[in-house]
Order: sequence, then structure tokens, then C-alpha cells
Amino acid sequence: MASFSDKVKTVTSLETRLGKPALGLYGILALAAVCAVAAVLAGPGIKVGPLLYQEGEIAEKSVRAQQDFLLTDDEATQRIRAEAPLKAPTVFDLNPAAAEQSLQALAESLSVAYEPEVKGQGGAEQLTVPQKISKALKDRWSLSISGDLARDLAKEEGKKEIYRLVGENLRPYYERGVAANRDLLLRESAGLGAIVVRDLSSGAEKAVAEVSFALDFETARAELYGARQGVVTNQERLGRALAAELLTPNFSLNREESAARKKAASESTGPVYYQVRKGETIVREGDIVTGAQAKKLAQMAQKTTSGSL
Repeated sequence: MASFSDKVKTVTSLETRLGKPALGLYGILALAAVCAVAAVLAGPGIKVGPLLYQEGEIAEKSVRAQQDFLLTDDEATQRIRAEAPLKAPTVFDLNPAAAEQSLQALAESLSVAYEPEVKGQGGAEQLTVPQKISKALKDRWSLSISGDLARDLAKEEGKKEIYRLVGENLRPYYERGVAANRDLLLRESAGLGAIVVRDLSSGAEKAVAEVSFALDFETARAELYGARQGVVTNQERLGRALAAELLTPNFSLNREESAARKKAASESTGPVYYQVRKGETIVREGDIVTGAQAKKLAQMAQKTTSGSL
């Protein structure tokens, strides 16, 4: 490569041949500067354009961010997506219509007993309505009632009263929530994070801290079963005894809905970004390039190529 003094001699010779200054002093200095820059750019081992190192390479030059840009934080994104399902509510269903459903079951069980009396073939004697009511209660729920109570139930007023008493006994339990196995329910709900109770009748949801308010089915039934001892002689006792027989669990964990909500929460979580500032050193000369540094360099190169920086 020609030295700077050789370049000056060449220009001086050109001036002599042409009889006038070819470039002048400032021109000579400018030409020398251009030559120097070209020599540096053409030097061996120097990368032109955005420097892009791979993980494990030794950086030949330090690289700084040319502009501010956002970089995806993979670790933080994975952590947020893992936490998102815990923040999604676990759904428990409460069926407040269970009382009406139990009363409907009672009406269906006693419907035959309240049918009008019909003479049998050959004049065989048929059971009276009170007798049929007694038989229905005995066959269906092993409940024995007195003759006087059976005759009261055969009347329209007595029929309405027993339905009222059964509903009155069931509603407090159903409103609170009856779980098939309360201990299992508590174990399943432990550590679930947010919990909502969904009213299956209205669809309304209420956030709760935990579900210990729910009653255990066997415990609730035992409270009502106290009225079963001996022959039932009055409607109050019969109302409680029938409520015990008709009671069913109406509070439960909805696993399918809970899983769907947790999945949706995870999938709706977007990536987490952090900002790389202009002038920030991404890698220093002589460093062994880490995976994080390589990713920054690659994203910066991509943004430089796309013109987004």
C-alpha cells in the first residue's frame, strides 16, 4: 500500500505536469483522510455492518446499542405465564334450585297415593288415600306414620303443609351449600388461589376466600335424621324426616370450568419486555458471548435491517 508521502509526491508530480495545483493543500488532506478510513474498513478480521456474534464466540469488538429497543424477557414471560393460572379463579357451583327439585321428587313419589280411589276387579277392596300415603312413605323411605297423620296428609291443607315444612327444612342447608364430601372438598380447594362460587340458577359469581362454609352431606343429613326415631306422629317431625331423605349435595368443584379458565388465563398472557437503552454496552471486546448477549445482538441486527431502530 502506498505511503502518505508517496501520495503527496504523486499529487505534486501531477501538479507539475498540469502546470497548476490539482487539489491544493486541503484536497490533499481530505484525500489522505479518505484513504485512511478505507484502509481501516478493509483491514482483516473486522466485521462490516451490525456485529452478530453467536453464543460462545469471543467478541472481536465491543458493541453498543445504536438506539433504544425492546427485548423479550423469556424467563419473566415463562414465570408470568406459569403464575397466571393461579390467579384465574377456581369455580365452585352452587345449585340453589335444589330445594325445588327435592320438592318435585317428593310430589312425584306421592303422586300415586293421591290418585282417586278406583274399585278393583271383582269388587276387591282398594286402599284408601291415607293408606296409600302410609304405604308410599314406608316403601319409598322406610318411614312409619300414624293413622291420624296419614289422614291429615290426605287432605289438601295437610298436603300443602307437608310440602311447606320440607322446603323450610331444606332451604337453609341448600343456601349454605351441601358438599358430598366436605373434607375432600377442602383438600381439593387448598392452595387454589382465587375462588368464585357460581350460582347455577342466575349465573352470578361471588368471590370467596375459601369454601369451609359448605356443609358436609352426611353431617347435614344426620341433623335432620333426628326426627326419624319411632313412629312419626306429627307433620313437623315428618317434614324433617322427609327433608333428610330428600337432601342431596348441591355444592361442588367444577373441574372442567376451572381448567378452562386457567388455560385461557395462561394463553392470554403476552410476552414480557425490557428496554435496551441507546449506548448500552451489549458485549465487550474479548468477552465470551453469552446466550443473552447473542440474543440482544440478533434482535438489534434484525431491527437495524428492518429499519425499526
